[in-house]
Amino acid sequence: MTMLKNISPVDGRYKEKTEDLSQFFSEFALIKYRHYVEVQWVIELSKHNICPNINDKDEFFLQSLCQDFSQEDAKKVKKIEEKTGHDVKAVEYYLQEQFKQNSRLEILIPYIHFNCTSEDINNCAYSLMIKNAITEITIPTFKKLLKQLAKLSSHHAHHPLLSLTHGQPATPTTIGKEFAIFGHRMHQRFLSLSTHIYQAKFNGAVGNFNAHYFVYPEIDWKAVSKSFLTGIGLTMNPFTTQIDPHDSLCSLFQCLQHTSLIGIDLSTDVWGYISRSLFSLKIPVDQVGSSTMPQKINPIHFENAEGNYKIAISMLDGLISNLPRSRWQRDLSDSTQMRNIGVILAHFQIAQKSLIHGLSQLHLNEDHCFMELNHAWEVLAEPLQLYLKKIGIEGAYEMIKKQTQGKKMDAPLYQSMVKDLNLSEHHQEKLLALSPDKYLGIASELAMQFTKEIEL
Repeated sequence: MTMLKNISPVDGRYKEKTEDLSQFFSEFALIKYRHYVEVQWVIELSKHNICPNINDKDEFFLQSLCQDFSQEDAKKVKKIEEKTGHDVKAVEYYLQEQFKQNSRLEILIPYIHFNCTSEDINNCAYSLMIKNAITEITIPTFKKLLKQLAKLSSHHAHHPLLSLTHGQPATPTTIGKEFAIFGHRMHQRFLSLSTHIYQAKFNGAVGNFNAHYFVYPEIDWKAVSKSFLTGIGLTMNPFTTQIDPHDSLCSLFQCLQHTSLIGIDLSTDVWGYISRSLFSLKIPVDQVGSSTMPQKINPIHFENAEGNYKIAISMLDGLISNLPRSRWQRDLSDSTQMRNIGVILAHFQIAQKSLIHGLSQLHLNEDHCFMELNHAWEVLAEPLQLYLKKIGIEGAYEMIKKQTQGKKMDAPLYQSMVKDLNLSEHHQEKLLALSPDKYLGIASELAMQFTKEIEL
């Protein structure tokens, strides 16, 4: 098994969770996308009569070069790069050889990479790689996570849960509403991710169309550039140096970071619920929890999600802190970092899939939830003191604080405290009818509201 010798777990241990990303972020993928951008630029030049016209048959041939680009083709490009020492120039020279195979296209050879700097090709290639990976891989997995959260929110909408604020028993909620909170937060990030605008530049050596207007001053090169970028699915950034400042990508990365932080929050909360025995895990019969303690079932998928989200956040930090900065018009410190975007998205993908798997294994221990809540009647101190204020009892908060602060209460103690207040029969009946599992506000309604709002 070759994966046993891989340096990175992304291509090794976790290959099954990440291999779909290789079509977007391998060395082969980068060469293929560069090749695609170069070809589309020649076609664009023809549309504006800047180079000899390309008929439908010629364009079909050119598009087939992109669609049929293979690993063998990429190897030929790498062979050329060994001589040129320049990866983008190698693609240009390889394309020249392809055009020579078609006598009608030989005349177009001078227009390959015409008026382009390497970064024109690179920034478009990377933007398309990232856009397609997010659309085809990240978004579908994200949808599965949201559906899982909606399912848990709906199914557990009415199941009471003892809240803990500062680690102490507090006003009860429902399990479904807690999942709805994370679902809503994740959904907001999902919307940002799925509507993100991918910017790119295609304006020459330092972003001024210098060569363009010198050679063809009569052409509206800004319009040509915009048309080209729009045609390949990108949005034009008109203000750049030799490189696009990566602000669009950094905005995307910040969204991924934010999503990862929410994922960590969810993972650790559920981990805590499992630790409190509110949930147990349904696992295959042959799965082992510990090499020495046979009784254990560990929440490994939530821990795996947490760890990979943290790696993604850390690596995204590196990109966000460096990519928007360039020494004057260009330096190459961003180039080597950009090659790791696939690794980052792989760790994010591992985290998302691990979280989905972990959530699918959850089994609610209803009896334990009720038992935990039933051992914390002190949480009714809040509604009790507020009700007493409403009916005009002076110093109600201080009175209830004296009897409850730092103390554990059960049903008999609570009921005894209420009776000792010497209230009217009506008020006493209302307070005695209260119990922690009935003091839920509109938690159930909110849980169901999220389930109805989400449309995937």
